[in-house]
Amino acid sequence: MIKQILPIVVAACVAPCFAAEGWITDMDAAKKQAAEQKKDLMIEFTGSDWCPPCMQLRANVFSKPDFQKEAQKNFVLVELDYPRGKEQSKEMKAANEKLAQQYGVRGFPTVVFADASGKPFGGFVGGRSGDDVMKAMQDALKNKEALNAAEANVAKAATDEAKVAALMQGRTLMSAWIETNLFPIDTLFPIVALS
Repeated sequence: MIKQILPIVVAACVAPCFAAEGWITDMDAAKKQAAEQKKDLMIEFTGSDWCPPCMQLRANVFSKPDFQKEAQKNFVLVELDYPRGKEQSKEMKAANEKLAQQYGVRGFPTVVFADASGKPFGGFVGGRSGDDVMKAMQDALKNKEALNAAEANVAKAATDEAKVAALMQGRTLMSAWIETNLFPIDTLFPIVALS
């Protein structure tokens, strides 16, 4: 009888710890939740058991209730882990590796701000203070507005020349963020096919 009850008790005790953190580990579930809640994604690529800056970012910023409360106003929080010592299913490893390639992750921690479909509009690499992460979130939301406005201008453009001009204006608006070289520019702002 105890062997049957013990796993249930352990799960009941452990599950609230993970739920309290407010981070989702499944990208598809996070995208669905973001779409339903009309929020964006904050995606953390981390080496939780071997990367000192990742562990510091988690301990000093991401695990703090004040940070989570503020971040969750605009973002669904996603943790994609690349552990060296922790057990992780083959499916999760493969999914996370594909996402790291998709987002051009070159180091840990990498944080990506993306819309509910997964299209990135901001981010940073490396450890940060809580204030710096909050500023990065605000800057990313400004980037998103600029990107959306530029895309709308491209869509409204009547001629190829006007489309190119609008596209270049959007790229210029994003240049400060693009300089961080987190992602290839065409991932952020795809080349518009000219008719």
